[in-house]
Amino acid sequence: MITSECITLPEFTETIRAMPRTIATEHPLPEQTNQQIGRLMHDFHDTLTALARAESENSAVWQESFTRMAAQFLKLMPEENPRQIHAAYIATALARQLGSLPQESCRIGLATLVADVGLAMRPPQSHTNPNKHDNAADPQSRSHVEAGWCCFKEIEHPQWQDAALASRHHHEQWNGRGFPDGLAGAAIPRVARIASIALDLAQAHCVEAKPLHESLMSLVQYSNQLHDPEIVAAAIELEDEIAQIYKHLAQRAIHPEQMLKHFSRTIIEAT
Repeated sequence: MITSECITLPEFTETIRAMPRTIATEHPLPEQTNQQIGRLMHDFHDTLTALARAESENSAVWQESFTRMAAQFLKLMPEENPRQIHAAYIATALARQLGSLPQESCRIGLATLVADVGLAMRPPQSHTNPNKHDNAADPQSRSHVEAGWCCFKEIEHPQWQDAALASRHHHEQWNGRGFPDGLAGAAIPRVARIASIALDLAQAHCVEAKPLHESLMSLVQYSNQLHDPEIVAAAIELEDEIAQIYKHLAQRAIHPEQMLKHFSRTIIEAT
Protein backbone atom coordinates (compact mmCIF):
# COMPACT_ATOMS: atom_id res chain seq x y z
CA MET A 1 0.00 0.00 0.00
CA ILE A 2 1.19 3.51 -0.82
CA THR A 3 1.10 6.14 1.91
CA SER A 4 0.57 9.81 1.18
CA GLU A 5 3.08 10.75 3.89
CA CYS A 6 6.11 9.07 2.31
CA ILE A 7 5.37 8.42 -1.36
CA THR A 8 7.38 10.24 -3.99
CA LEU A 9 5.81 11.53 -7.17
CA PRO A 10 7.58 8.94 -9.38
CA GLU A 11 6.33 6.12 -7.13
CA PHE A 12 2.78 7.43 -7.23
CA THR A 13 2.69 8.00 -10.96
CA GLU A 14 4.07 4.51 -11.53
CA THR A 15 1.24 3.17 -9.34
CA ILE A 16 -1.25 5.04 -11.52
CA ARG A 17 0.36 3.72 -14.71
CA ALA A 18 0.23 0.17 -13.34
CA MET A 19 -3.39 0.36 -12.20
CA PRO A 20 -4.93 -0.92 -15.46
CA ARG A 21 -2.66 -3.98 -15.22
CA THR A 22 -3.51 -4.43 -11.53
CA ILE A 23 -7.24 -4.25 -12.19
CA ALA A 24 -6.99 -6.58 -15.18
CA THR A 25 -5.00 -9.11 -13.15
CA GLU A 26 -7.30 -9.13 -10.13
CA HIS A 27 -10.51 -8.75 -12.15
CA PRO A 28 -10.36 -9.80 -15.84
CA LEU A 29 -12.14 -7.28 -18.04
CA PRO A 30 -13.22 -7.03 -21.68
CA GLU A 31 -10.36 -5.75 -23.83
CA GLN A 32 -12.31 -2.62 -24.84
CA THR A 33 -12.85 -1.74 -21.17
CA ASN A 34 -9.17 -2.30 -20.41
CA GLN A 35 -8.27 0.10 -23.20
CA GLN A 36 -10.70 2.73 -21.86
CA ILE A 37 -9.26 2.44 -18.37
CA GLY A 38 -5.74 2.64 -19.76
CA ARG A 39 -6.54 5.88 -21.59
CA LEU A 40 -8.18 7.36 -18.51
CA MET A 41 -5.21 6.46 -16.35
CA HIS A 42 -2.79 7.97 -18.85
CA ASP A 43 -4.76 11.25 -18.85
CA PHE A 44 -5.00 11.16 -15.08
CA HIS A 45 -1.27 10.55 -14.73
CA ASP A 46 -0.48 13.61 -16.85
CA THR A 47 -2.96 15.76 -14.92
CA LEU A 48 -1.58 14.69 -11.56
CA THR A 49 2.01 15.26 -12.65
CA ALA A 50 1.19 18.84 -13.60
CA LEU A 51 -0.68 19.31 -10.32
CA ALA A 52 2.17 18.00 -8.20
CA ARG A 53 4.68 20.26 -9.96
CA ALA A 54 2.53 23.28 -9.11
CA GLU A 55 1.78 22.44 -5.47
CA SER A 56 3.51 20.88 -2.51
CA GLU A 57 2.79 17.23 -1.84
CA ASN A 58 0.28 17.69 0.98
CA SER A 59 -3.19 16.48 1.83
CA ALA A 60 -4.80 18.91 -0.61
CA VAL A 61 -2.90 17.35 -3.50
CA TRP A 62 -4.07 13.88 -2.53
CA GLN A 63 -7.67 15.04 -2.20
CA GLU A 64 -7.45 16.74 -5.58
CA SER A 65 -5.94 13.62 -7.11
CA PHE A 66 -8.88 11.60 -5.85
CA THR A 67 -11.31 14.15 -7.29
CA ARG A 68 -9.73 13.96 -10.73
CA MET A 69 -9.47 10.19 -10.77
CA ALA A 70 -13.04 9.64 -9.55
CA ALA A 71 -14.34 12.05 -12.20
CA GLN A 72 -12.56 10.02 -14.88
CA PHE A 73 -14.10 6.74 -13.71
CA LEU A 74 -17.57 8.22 -13.39
CA LYS A 75 -17.44 9.21 -17.06
CA LEU A 76 -17.62 5.50 -17.87
CA MET A 77 -21.05 5.11 -16.28
CA PRO A 78 -23.23 8.19 -17.02
CA GLU A 79 -26.45 6.24 -16.69
CA GLU A 80 -25.75 5.76 -12.98
CA ASN A 81 -25.10 9.40 -12.16
CA PRO A 82 -28.51 10.48 -10.74
CA ARG A 83 -28.63 7.56 -8.32
CA GLN A 84 -25.02 8.09 -7.27
CA ILE A 85 -25.47 11.81 -6.68
CA HIS A 86 -28.60 11.27 -4.58
CA ALA A 87 -26.79 8.59 -2.57
CA ALA A 88 -23.80 10.85 -1.96
CA TYR A 89 -25.94 13.66 -0.54
CA ILE A 90 -27.89 11.20 1.63
CA ALA A 91 -24.69 9.62 2.93
CA THR A 92 -23.28 13.04 3.82
CA ALA A 93 -26.45 13.89 5.76
CA LEU A 94 -26.40 10.52 7.53
CA ALA A 95 -22.76 10.91 8.55
CA ARG A 96 -23.46 14.37 9.92
CA GLN A 97 -26.52 13.09 11.81
CA LEU A 98 -24.33 10.38 13.34
CA GLY A 99 -21.88 12.97 14.67
CA SER A 100 -19.25 13.26 11.95
CA LEU A 101 -17.59 16.60 11.37
CA PRO A 102 -18.16 18.28 7.98
CA GLN A 103 -14.79 17.07 6.64
CA GLU A 104 -15.51 13.41 7.42
CA SER A 105 -19.12 13.71 6.29
CA CYS A 106 -18.01 14.97 2.88
CA ARG A 107 -15.41 12.21 2.61
CA ILE A 108 -18.13 9.63 3.25
CA GLY A 109 -20.36 11.32 0.68
CA LEU A 110 -17.64 11.17 -1.97
CA ALA A 111 -16.85 7.56 -1.10
CA THR A 112 -20.54 6.74 -1.63
CA LEU A 113 -20.50 8.60 -4.95
CA VAL A 114 -17.87 6.20 -6.30
CA ALA A 115 -18.90 3.05 -4.38
CA ASP A 116 -20.33 1.42 -7.50
CA VAL A 117 -17.57 2.51 -9.86
CA GLY A 118 -16.75 -1.17 -10.37
CA LEU A 119 -19.93 -1.39 -12.46
CA ALA A 120 -18.05 0.55 -15.12
CA MET A 121 -15.74 -2.44 -15.46
CA ARG A 122 -18.52 -4.85 -16.37
CA PRO A 123 -19.94 -5.43 -19.85
CA PRO A 124 -22.36 -2.59 -20.79
CA GLN A 125 -25.40 -4.90 -20.81
CA SER A 126 -24.79 -5.71 -17.14
CA HIS A 127 -24.73 -2.14 -15.83
CA THR A 128 -28.17 -2.49 -14.31
CA ASN A 129 -28.49 -2.51 -10.53
CA PRO A 130 -30.43 -5.63 -9.49
CA ASN A 131 -31.69 -6.03 -5.94
CA LYS A 132 -28.41 -5.71 -4.09
CA HIS A 133 -29.49 -8.10 -1.35
CA ASP A 134 -30.41 -11.02 -3.61
CA ASN A 135 -27.40 -11.29 -5.92
CA ALA A 136 -24.56 -12.59 -3.74
CA ALA A 137 -24.20 -15.67 -5.95
CA ASP A 138 -23.95 -13.65 -9.17
CA PRO A 139 -20.27 -13.56 -10.21
CA GLN A 140 -20.71 -10.19 -11.94
CA SER A 141 -22.25 -8.68 -8.83
CA ARG A 142 -19.40 -9.97 -6.71
CA SER A 143 -16.74 -8.89 -9.19
CA HIS A 144 -17.80 -5.24 -9.35
CA VAL A 145 -17.02 -4.67 -5.66
CA GLU A 146 -13.55 -6.14 -6.11
CA ALA A 147 -12.95 -4.05 -9.23
CA GLY A 148 -13.95 -0.90 -7.37
CA TRP A 149 -11.69 -1.89 -4.48
CA CYS A 150 -8.75 -2.20 -6.88
CA CYS A 151 -9.27 1.36 -8.09
CA PHE A 152 -8.59 2.96 -4.71
CA LYS A 153 -6.93 0.52 -2.30
CA GLU A 154 -3.27 1.28 -3.04
CA ILE A 155 -3.27 4.86 -1.72
CA GLU A 156 -3.23 5.25 2.06
CA HIS A 157 -4.99 8.59 2.29
CA PRO A 158 -8.32 8.93 4.16
CA GLN A 159 -10.38 9.76 1.06
CA TRP A 160 -8.88 6.99 -1.04
CA GLN A 161 -9.29 4.46 1.78
CA ASP A 162 -12.93 5.48 2.43
CA ALA A 163 -13.63 4.98 -1.28
CA ALA A 164 -11.90 1.59 -1.26
CA LEU A 165 -13.88 0.39 1.77
CA ALA A 166 -17.21 1.71 0.46
CA SER A 167 -16.56 0.07 -2.92
CA ARG A 168 -15.69 -3.32 -1.45
CA HIS A 169 -18.13 -3.60 1.44
CA HIS A 170 -21.40 -1.82 0.53
CA HIS A 171 -22.99 -5.22 -0.19
CA GLU A 172 -22.16 -6.65 3.24
CA GLN A 173 -25.13 -7.26 5.55
CA TRP A 174 -25.52 -6.64 9.26
CA ASN A 175 -26.30 -10.35 9.79
CA GLY A 176 -23.12 -11.48 7.99
CA ARG A 177 -24.84 -12.91 4.92
CA GLY A 178 -23.63 -10.32 2.43
CA PHE A 179 -20.57 -10.28 0.17
CA PRO A 180 -17.72 -10.33 -0.66
CA ASP A 181 -16.28 -11.10 2.79
CA GLY A 182 -19.33 -12.03 4.87
CA LEU A 183 -18.61 -9.36 7.47
CA ALA A 184 -21.23 -8.80 10.18
CA GLY A 185 -22.22 -5.99 12.53
CA ALA A 186 -19.57 -3.45 13.46
CA ALA A 187 -16.94 -5.43 11.53
CA ILE A 188 -18.40 -3.84 8.40
CA PRO A 189 -16.58 -0.51 7.89
CA ARG A 190 -18.75 2.41 8.97
CA VAL A 191 -18.41 4.17 5.61
CA ALA A 192 -19.77 1.07 3.86
CA ARG A 193 -22.70 0.76 6.29
CA ILE A 194 -23.66 4.35 5.57
CA ALA A 195 -23.14 3.96 1.81
CA SER A 196 -25.32 0.82 1.74
CA ILE A 197 -28.33 2.62 3.21
CA ALA A 198 -27.79 5.73 1.10
CA LEU A 199 -27.58 3.66 -2.09
CA ASP A 200 -30.72 1.72 -1.15
CA LEU A 201 -32.68 4.94 -0.66
CA ALA A 202 -31.33 6.45 -3.88
CA GLN A 203 -32.14 3.28 -5.81
CA ALA A 204 -35.71 3.32 -4.48
CA HIS A 205 -36.16 6.98 -5.42
CA CYS A 206 -34.30 7.28 -8.74
CA VAL A 207 -34.90 3.86 -10.27
CA GLU A 208 -37.96 2.35 -8.61
CA ALA A 209 -39.87 5.63 -7.98
CA LYS A 210 -40.90 4.55 -4.48
CA PRO A 211 -42.26 7.13 -2.02
CA LEU A 212 -39.62 8.09 0.55
CA HIS A 213 -41.67 7.01 3.56
CA GLU A 214 -42.20 3.55 2.04
CA SER A 215 -38.46 3.23 1.43
CA LEU A 216 -37.68 4.20 5.00
CA MET A 217 -40.16 1.67 6.33
CA SER A 218 -38.42 -1.00 4.25
CA LEU A 219 -35.17 -0.09 5.99
CA VAL A 220 -36.87 -0.46 9.36
CA GLN A 221 -38.24 -3.85 8.33
CA TYR A 222 -34.74 -5.13 7.56
CA SER A 223 -32.93 -3.30 10.37
CA ASN A 224 -30.71 -5.69 12.32
CA GLN A 225 -30.73 -8.05 9.33
CA LEU A 226 -29.41 -6.10 6.37
CA HIS A 227 -28.53 -2.75 7.92
CA ASP A 228 -27.01 -1.15 10.99
CA PRO A 229 -30.00 -0.22 13.19
CA GLU A 230 -28.29 2.98 14.39
CA ILE A 231 -27.91 4.25 10.84
CA VAL A 232 -31.48 3.21 9.99
CA ALA A 233 -32.68 5.26 12.98
CA ALA A 234 -30.66 8.24 11.73
CA ALA A 235 -32.29 7.91 8.30
CA ILE A 236 -35.75 7.93 9.89
CA GLU A 237 -34.87 11.09 11.81
CA LEU A 238 -33.71 12.71 8.55
CA GLU A 239 -36.87 11.99 6.55
CA ASP A 240 -37.69 15.68 6.04
CA GLU A 241 -34.10 16.53 5.09
CA ILE A 242 -33.88 13.64 2.62
CA ALA A 243 -37.14 14.83 1.07
CA GLN A 244 -35.54 18.26 0.66
CA ILE A 245 -32.50 16.66 -0.98
CA TYR A 246 -34.77 14.97 -3.52
CA LYS A 247 -36.59 18.25 -4.17
CA HIS A 248 -33.32 20.18 -4.52
CA LEU A 249 -31.83 17.69 -6.96
CA ALA A 250 -35.03 17.59 -8.99
CA GLN A 251 -34.74 21.35 -9.50
CA ARG A 252 -31.04 21.43 -10.36
CA ALA A 253 -28.99 19.40 -12.80
CA ILE A 254 -25.86 18.58 -10.80
CA HIS A 255 -23.00 16.83 -12.55
CA PRO A 256 -20.84 14.41 -10.51
CA GLU A 257 -17.71 16.43 -11.26
CA GLN A 258 -19.33 19.54 -9.75
CA MET A 259 -20.13 17.58 -6.64
CA LEU A 260 -16.65 16.11 -6.43
CA LYS A 261 -15.05 19.55 -6.61
CA HIS A 262 -17.46 21.12 -4.12
CA PHE A 263 -17.14 18.38 -1.53
CA SER A 264 -13.36 18.16 -1.97
CA ARG A 265 -13.04 21.91 -1.47
CA THR A 266 -14.93 21.57 1.84
CA ILE A 267 -12.54 18.81 2.94
CA ILE A 268 -9.40 20.71 1.93
CA GLU A 269 -10.54 23.91 3.68
CA ALA A 270 -11.16 21.96 6.88
CA THR A 271 -7.73 20.31 6.79
